[in-house]
Amino acid sequence: QLNNTKEQQYCNSPTKTTTKPNKLLPSSTMSSVEEAIEHLTKLERALDHDIKEHYEKAQARHDGSNDKGASISMRKVYRLQVHQAKILAAIIHLQELTKKSLDKDLTKEVQKIMDEHENYDDKNIEIPDDEALLARLLEGSKQHAKQARRASMANPAA
Repeated sequence: QLNNTKEQQYCNSPTKTTTKPNKLLPSSTMSSVEEAIEHLTKLERALDHDIKEHYEKAQARHDGSNDKGASISMRKVYRLQVHQAKILAAIIHLQELTKKSLDKDLTKEVQKIMDEHENYDDKNIEIPDDEALLARLLEGSKQHAKQARRASMANPAA
């Protein structure tokens, strides 16, 4: 069963940079697909908040002609967006699994997905050196995230 105080703690905790989220939900509680989807959705929302924050920082730094700072912030935004896209894909994947295999035990599959996102390290994401290319990728991934979020909300697990 879910520990309610830990879930409340997670929901009410201030959003920090969530590339390494606090492990408030132990792996053992991730037995059901619904809980996993719920947890990933919270993680995705926290990442979305961080993305907006870093994007605003990048804009402010760019307007203030601090191009090095803006570049660092944009790289952070890119890393967060890549992780966000992977989380959205995992949510959709879990929703598809529940539709296809209602009788199968999905614990191992769910655990694998949760471990991947709990211990996610964005340091190994390759970032293009070309600033113009990076800007285009960021814009594209922003649109992709919106579409994926719409798809995951329109397609809730049965």
